[in-house]
Amino acid sequence: MAKRDRSVKEPTKKQTALNRRERELQRRVLLGVGITGALVVILLATGLLQQLVLIPNSPVASANGVKITTDRYQARAKYERALLVNQLAQYQQIQEQLDPGGTNNFFGSQIQQLEQQLSSPETLALSVLDNMIDETLIRQEAAKARPERGPR
Repeated sequence: MAKRDRSVKEPTKKQTALNRRERELQRRVLLGVGITGALVVILLATGLLQQLVLIPNSPVASANGVKITTDRYQARAKYERALLVNQLAQYQQIQEQLDPGGTNNFFGSQIQQLEQQLSSPETLALSVLDNMIDETLIRQEAAKARPERGPR
């Protein structure tokens, strides 16, 4: 028996063209996936930059050129709200201890006033912003009125 020649056959022109088209198609798909991935990364980076840097540092208000930034304003608003919640809880506790029947109008009116402040977030937010602006203006005036200290 004679052994068959198992040498590698060269691809035909048709196979070569098909291989070339397939490689071109794979290249285009990879390029498309790469561009899409890059766009997603750019969009995510832009969103993170805006949320973590631009918005917190954007001014909410300005008082004589001094900017009140969003992050300072939000922190102050949270602080003021927490103070009101604590104050309300204290008044309610004191009322229960000293006036369980609710006959004293002082505690009832104070509790009602605090509940009203907490139920209106817009009013609380504007109040906090007004206070921050007033404090900035007072600081500026105090700095102007402070006498310059020279060498002793």
